Formats: sequence, C-alpha cells, structure tokens
Amino acid sequence: MIKKASVAAPNAPELKDATETTFVIDNPNANYEYACVATGTEPANSDFKQFSEGKITGLIVNTSYDLYARAKATDTAFASSNSEATTASTLDHRWSTDLKYDETHHWNYCLNEGCNEKQPGTYAEHNPSDYEKLEGSKHNILCYNCGAVITAAVNCTSDAEWEYDANQHYKTCGCGN
Repeated sequence: MIKKASVAAPNAPELKDATETTFVIDNPNANYEYACVATGTEPANSDFKQFSEGKITGLIVNTSYDLYARAKATDTAFASSNSEATTASTLDHRWSTDLKYDETHHWNYCLNEGCNEKQPGTYAEHNPSDYEKLEGSKHNILCYNCGAVITAAVNCTSDAEWEYDANQHYKTCGCGN
C-alpha cells in the first residue's frame, strides 16, 4: 500500500494582467490548480481548475474576486491546503469619445482590448442634418453626430437665388442642403 504525502500550501497567486472579464496569473505552475471566487467566499473543491496558460475568463466587469492556488493531488501526494487569497478586481469599461456606426445607428464603445460592449444609452439612430459636397450638383447626406454617410450622392437641382454670407456665395439645394 502506497502512503500519500501531505504537501504545503503554495504562495498566493500573483496576477500578470486583468481586463474587464479576464485575469492572467503570473507564472502559472502546471502542478497547481487555481480557484477564482467572489471576494469573501471560501472555494469549494469543485472551484479548483487547471487554467490554460493561467488565463481565467468569463468574469464580470468591475467585480472583486479572490484567487487561490493549491498543489494538485497526485498518486503519491494529497492536494495541498489552499494558499492565502489574492484579491483582485476586473476592470471597468473605458468608453470612447468617438462613435462607431453601421447603416442605421451610432454608439460609443469600450476601449478595453477584446471588449465589444456598446456604452449604455449611446446607441442611437443617425441624425441626418449635415452634408458633404461632391462634384457638380451632388452631395452626401451625413449623420450630424458621427459623420456616417446616410444617403450617398444625392443629385440636387436648385432654382434658388444666389445667397451669401460673410465667407461665400451659394445656392441652397432643393432638399434643404
């Protein structure tokens, strides 16, 4: 009969990186298992896993967690007791000041690498109140907020009289631009 040995608890894990949904453990040990649980929660045996390349994914934005390490059980040794906890928080979103857009809407977006979240409350329909002069009597109708082309190459004709301001003479297009 083989007698299993007891193993001392490892040092608390150290973080190499944190994003809004991921932690990366610095120098993960292939002989260790790691647990990531809500701060103040003692990990269960089922919480310990071998994380590929020390990467813990699927976490909640701007949330605090406790990370633990323990030596894995082997044929000759029991799993160690848990390390001390390392408390860490995922990052909050960093929102853009410029807008991304598609054919119908624009929005502010998260600048954090790998995050595709739209900033709540910024997803809005285009606002067609600007234009871009093209050659001849054509112009693009643009979104006033994001600059997206809403309607391309509108061909306008105008029987309007010449108008002017301090900088230029112009005719107003029949479509209002």
